[in-house]
Amino acid sequence: MAKFRNIVKYTGLDKLTLLEKIKLKNIAESKYSKISRLFQDKPADVSINVKIYDKEKKRKYSLHGKVEAATRIFSASASDWDIKKTTHEVMDKLESEVKKQFKPQTKEWRRKGGFKNFIAEKFSK
Repeated sequence: MAKFRNIVKYTGLDKLTLLEKIKLKNIAESKYSKISRLFQDKPADVSINVKIYDKEKKRKYSLHGKVEAATRIFSASASDWDIKKTTHEVMDKLESEVKKQFKPQTKEWRRKGGFKNFIAEKFSK
């Protein structure tokens, strides 16, 4: 089976500095690999929208993330003064949203050999 390339789309990066872009991309792509493992061989695109609010000498970052899976769209958002903290927060929220969809069926996926096997069976239909 072919492996899918990590697909993370960014919008609003033009107002970020080079260092902020590097931090954002490193964190998002490392967290994306964790999210994509939940979907196994099914592709899931992640898009991150960055908004910046300049307050005198400080910058406030607002990130809106979206995971587009084969059957459903998950979204999350966060805002803070630190780009690293905000990126971690959004990606963790996205991961928990994916897991939360299957929470009512916890007993079922435990019987099927774990969460990954349950997801694979659920999306193969």
